[in-house]
Amino acid sequence: MVLALIAMHWTLQGMVWLVGFLLELILAIAIFRFRLHKEFPLFSCYLVLELVRSIMLAAIGPHHPPYFYAYWITECFVSIFGFFVVEEVFRKAFERRLGLQKLGTVLFRYSLLALVVASVAVAAMAPGGDADKLVAAILVLKRAQSFVRMGLVFCLFIFVFLLGLPWGNHVIGIAIGFTVYGAVELAATAARSYYGSVANGTVVWSIMSVDLCQKLIWIAYFIRKPGPRSVESVHEKDHFPVVAAEVSKMNQAVESFLGR
Repeated sequence: MVLALIAMHWTLQGMVWLVGFLLELILAIAIFRFRLHKEFPLFSCYLVLELVRSIMLAAIGPHHPPYFYAYWITECFVSIFGFFVVEEVFRKAFERRLGLQKLGTVLFRYSLLALVVASVAVAAMAPGGDADKLVAAILVLKRAQSFVRMGLVFCLFIFVFLLGLPWGNHVIGIAIGFTVYGAVELAATAARSYYGSVANGTVVWSIMSVDLCQKLIWIAYFIRKPGPRSVESVHEKDHFPVVAAEVSKMNQAVESFLGR
């Protein structure tokens, strides 16, 4: 009876994994079909990296010893690459305000360097063997990534959506997908830290479920054929003129400061 439940559990996980893989494949095909990879090159590479990683892990199999290191090492690369995708989204959103765009790029790069240094320090101080140190370092990156993603969408809603960027824009879609995933992942890892191994099942299923939700959100934004207007050609009037004026002043001040 127990063996039957375990087999059913893994079979269900395999089905969820397969659905997620197919959704990501559909998303990647849509992006390349509509030539959106030229507009979002890093996001497109991120999807391809995820697909290659999924195929590689499936080929190794979860019951083989190399799977552990393959999973966590690739998780590290995906997490670091995710920061550059967030930077790309930020740059696309603020490309009409070069001062804020440059400031955001500088802050992202220094933050990434600080996070890598912090991860190495945590790994060096973590108790246990090399495997424990590796996982500890990557978890630091994952938590930081979740905070950065939620900060991204907050920034977009305050400084961009109020200034006229429509809900249907691809930038908003990417940001919402990342933020939903980041919020659930952060809550799941916090629950795992508080309740211990008892919460393993809940954590795994929460992350797998929100991964499907993230891909469905992205598909909803990218599956449609893009219209003739992009972020570069958006000239809508700002929804809140006072806010727009203040942000424009901020942009000019930052641009002048960075130009010194």
